[in-house]
Amino acid sequence: LEGRIPLGTLLARHGVRHSGAPRGFFRVQPDPLMVRALQLSATQPLYGRRNVHLDESGNALADILEILPP
Repeated sequence: LEGRIPLGTLLARHGVRHSGAPRGFFRVQPDPLMVRALQLSATQPLYGRRNVHLDESGNALADILEILPP
């Protein structure tokens, strides 16, 4: 919940066999909500990725959209 440990690391620590791979990378211009949430001083492009974690059978465990602060 604190966002300090990557999900893949948590899954591995708890013995959940999985695979994960980025599905895409992107750049986004932050809106006012994102500016406040990330405490940005100016609007500048942010970068991110979409990542999917799969179980051993190929079923999705998580479909993640990450936007990184500058």
